[in-house]
Formats: sequence, structure tokens, C-alpha cells
Amino acid sequence: MPASDIHTDRLTRLAGARLYLVCDGRPAGRGLSELLGAAIAGGVDVVQLREKDLGDEELLAVARRAREICKRHGTLFVVNDRPDLAREVFADGVHVGADDMPVAEARELVGPDMLIGLSTHAPAEIDAVDPGIVDYIGVGPIHATPTKPGRPAVGLELVRYAAAHAPVPFFAIGGIDAEHAPGVIAAGARRLCVLRAIASAEDPERAARELRELLAHPLEAELASPNRPQRSQGPRGPQRSQREDLLRATLEPLGADERPPALLVAIAVCVLLALTVIAGAATVQHLSRRGGSLPGGAFLAIVLLLLAQGMYRRRYWAVLSFEALLAFQIIVTSLALVVASTIVAAVICALSVGLGGWLFWKLVRVMGRIQAGER
Repeated sequence: MPASDIHTDRLTRLAGARLYLVCDGRPAGRGLSELLGAAIAGGVDVVQLREKDLGDEELLAVARRAREICKRHGTLFVVNDRPDLAREVFADGVHVGADDMPVAEARELVGPDMLIGLSTHAPAEIDAVDPGIVDYIGVGPIHATPTKPGRPAVGLELVRYAAAHAPVPFFAIGGIDAEHAPGVIAAGARRLCVLRAIASAEDPERAARELRELLAHPLEAELASPNRPQRSQGPRGPQRSQREDLLRATLEPLGADERPPALLVAIAVCVLLALTVIAGAATVQHLSRRGGSLPGGAFLAIVLLLLAQGMYRRRYWAVLSFEALLAFQIIVTSLALVVASTIVAAVICALSVGLGGWLFWKLVRVMGRIQAGER
């Protein structure tokens, strides 16, 4: 692969990464190959070798073995705090701490193709990240952890800050396991970095798979967990509040000019209905030579066009109003299906109910994404 494409390829793989494992050369008394094979099978996307106790020669041998395992499985391999070693073993990236060497110096050492990760512990450090140098950040430690003695836990507030302000992908890290992960995800994390939760687990593959499932389906996984934290009783009840928080965590706000396909379909339907109504009203008035049909049709057409304009501007009220009309259409068509006297009529009604139901469900998610962007 040409040098100019290597970094792009790694960035693409990083963008799809969700679960990041940090381990040393002798993880929890088991072989490195055994751990990495199981963890990757369970869903780990990135592996970082962080080893403070081995000499350079032994560390180099361990890094080469880890690199080979990761390469075989298509997993990104990162070396902690040693740009020279990362370059020596052809790692995919190097991770540096906020108190280690400057990231600009690390970039000079590893060149333009390698990923660079940076640990951050405060909003100011997140704001200071240069996306021209740093490719991803670690945010934490979320909870106190023995792997970072003396480093105070930052809590979930920093996760929320990173979700709103991080200029590059971020991995929440620090004391995260299957019990704590749902809260971290609800705070806005889409990627997790873990150590003991996988490396010290009796079954690393199962532990990795559980975390991966939480990332893929945070609402279902949290509600199914017997250890989920109980929230204080509020006006809407603790369970409903928890459901809303977790569902919100799965919704990405609409982009600056993003209009999902379902929204465009709804806009087109409104415009077509408006044109059909005005044409039908004009035809009826012409044939009957009576007054009243055209003004009523014009009023309804204006309402539909206003809804279309509101949805084009991504207004919540407009989508909600169209959902109400769509629900009415589904109910009426369902009743028509029950009394349909011909196969053709039944098929038409069934298609109408099916398409209407599909559009209704898609627009529910659009409304959620609109609300997510307003918070």
C-alpha cells in the first residue's frame, strides 16, 4: 500500500473501532497469544501494549509477537509511550500520555502514516487537541483504577464534555466493566477502552463480547442487566428516565444539512398530497359548478405545504404533525383492509399499511435525532 494511503486506511479502521484493549506482556498470568486471540474473537478492535517492567530487548520481542497476532486478525496494534519501539515493530500507532513527550515530537519520530493517541484528563486538554497531529484521544480515568495510581477519577462529566467537543474520536477509559459501561455509554461514549475487564476475566472472549454488545445495543443491554443502578424516583419514574437517557445515547444529532431519506419521503408525500388535494378540489368545483370545494381544498393544501416546509427545516412540530396524519392513514387503511371485497383492494390496503408503518417508524427516529441536537 502506498505510504500516502496507509494513514487513511488506519483512520478508516479507527473510525469503525469500538472496543480497545490495553494489556502488558504477561496479562493476568496467561499467555499473550491466548489473551489476544480470545479478546479479538470477542470483538476487540484495537490492542495497546503497555509494558513498564521489561527491558528493551524483551519488550521488542513481545511487541513483535503482539503485532503479528493483531496483523493476522486485522486488528489495530498500538504501542504505549515508545515511538521508537512502535516504529521498529511497524505498529499501527503509538499512544502517549499528557505528561509524556509532546505529541508533535512523537509525530516527528513515527512519521505521517502512524496513528497517534493522546490521554486527556480535563476539558482544557480536550480543547487543546490538534487533529492535525492527534488521531484519537483517551478520556479518563472515569473511575478510580489501580493501573493509574494517584490519578483521580474524572467521572462522567468529562465524557459528556468529550462527546460534545472532542475534535477526534475518543475512547472512555478507567475502571470500566460490564457493570459500569452502560452509564458511560449513556453519558455519550461510543468507544470504550478497558484493561482488567478483559485481561483479568476468567473468559476474556465472553467479557469482550459482553462489552461489545453493550456498545451495539446499550438500551437493551442495560435494561437486561440485573446490576443496573437504580435511579431516584422522578415525576416520570426511574425506569422511564433511564430508558430515555440510554436511548438518547444511541442517537446521533442530525448533521448541519442532513435530511434522512425518511424525512425526504415525508416531504415529498406532503407536497404530492397538497397538489392532489388542490387538483381534486378544482375538478370537483368545475364539474359540480358549486362554490366551496376550491377554498376548502386550498386551505388543506396550504396546511400540507406548511408541514412540508417545516419538515424541510427539520422542525420537530412538523414531523410530529405529519406522524399524526400518518397514524390516521394507517388506522383508516387497516379498517379498509378488513372489509376489502377484492384481492386487488386488499393488496393495495396492505401495501399502504406496510409503507405507512415503515415511514412512521423511521420518522420516530428522525424526531429523536432532532431532539438530540436541541439538547
